[in-house]
Amino acid sequence: MATSERRALPLAVRRHDPEFIPREMVSARNVLVSFGFECNFACRFCMVEDALGSRRGLSLAALRAFVADGQTMRGVERIVLSGGEVTLDDALLDYVAAARQAPGVRHVRLQTNGTRLASPRLVDAGRDQGVDEFFVSLHGATAATCDDLTRVKGSFRAILRGMETIAARPARLLVNTCIVEPNHRELPALVDLVAPLRPAGLDFWNLWPRLDPHDERRLQARVQDVRPSLIAALDRADQLGVRSVVKWFPRCLLDHHAAKQDNQQPTVLIHETYWEEAPDFSCLYGSICQHGQDRPCAGLSHAYVRRFGWEEDTLRPSRAAPAAAPPGETAAGLSPQVARWLGSLGLRPGQLLGEARLVGAAASEGLLVLQLAGEAGAFELRVAPRSPQRPAFVTTARFGVTYAPSGAGTDASAIAA
Repeated sequence: MATSERRALPLAVRRHDPEFIPREMVSARNVLVSFGFECNFACRFCMVEDALGSRRGLSLAALRAFVADGQTMRGVERIVLSGGEVTLDDALLDYVAAARQAPGVRHVRLQTNGTRLASPRLVDAGRDQGVDEFFVSLHGATAATCDDLTRVKGSFRAILRGMETIAARPARLLVNTCIVEPNHRELPALVDLVAPLRPAGLDFWNLWPRLDPHDERRLQARVQDVRPSLIAALDRADQLGVRSVVKWFPRCLLDHHAAKQDNQQPTVLIHETYWEEAPDFSCLYGSICQHGQDRPCAGLSHAYVRRFGWEEDTLRPSRAAPAAAPPGETAAGLSPQVARWLGSLGLRPGQLLGEARLVGAAASEGLLVLQLAGEAGAFELRVAPRSPQRPAFVTTARFGVTYAPSGAGTDASAIAA
């Protein structure tokens, strides 16, 4: 949603549950309601695992007040009910009924692992109250992979039974897959697995590492490794006539599927402390790449950058690089990837930047260093992902720039905190 479309929420609505109802709408069309923080899985990449069994969700009374306010609900077309696993909550059907009370709402969606929906009775009860979309998470094309990621033996078969029950009824089935190291090679097979169920859509979400900022769980998959399987899966979805969406994966690596990248999120009604652990994303080329400006591409998570670096030799900024520098200037003392990085930014050794001259550059595990010399001596500008824990004398939306004496080293300490 464009910044100009944001709108403040009325205080009279927020006062019903100010810890959950944000100050403004960030999506005019979609609202996600969080409640039911219990789950029968223990997914290794869960984005709300710190809330399971310990935090409450939005109260039913607050939801009713929210949907009853015409100003708040202006333009809202979809309400998503999510947890935890909302099908475990005894009040689920009351939340569904409340969501359906809102005029103008066309869709009520359950975001679920689908296991309890193997029961036709529960699916039918949800549909009778107004659920028309079932957004089911399936994170592997085999039992071995899926059960390993959910840490529940038999989860794969249980999810498929739930999806089969949904598919046998007049409701929209959508499938969501989190892309991680253990499953990315199975993405094309996963599309073929669910194809007989006639899903209305397939979502592929690259890992959003909310609670693992240093990738200690080793779930991050390198984008160049994911790319072939992801593109093959998207190709297969196109062949089947199934809509597909990609989130949190660099748009420049999706080739002819670039238009499927969409990082937009709904207005989320969740406890305000949830956002304290939200991951940051940056891209080395964010300021010059059209993908980062015309249709926002988040780039890479800082957890990814800490482990794998900026991938400056893999990412492909959409804006054409400037003409090459004269022979001998660009290559002097630079690695090929750093030379290409400088070229993409329109920089070259020997170039005058203000009152200092660029004399070199280096990169190491996500830390980028520009080496400059002027009348006051030699110094370095260090570029790293922006972080509130890392002081910087200049910050942008994505980066923090620090200053250091020349020769202070190029280790990764600037992004290791």
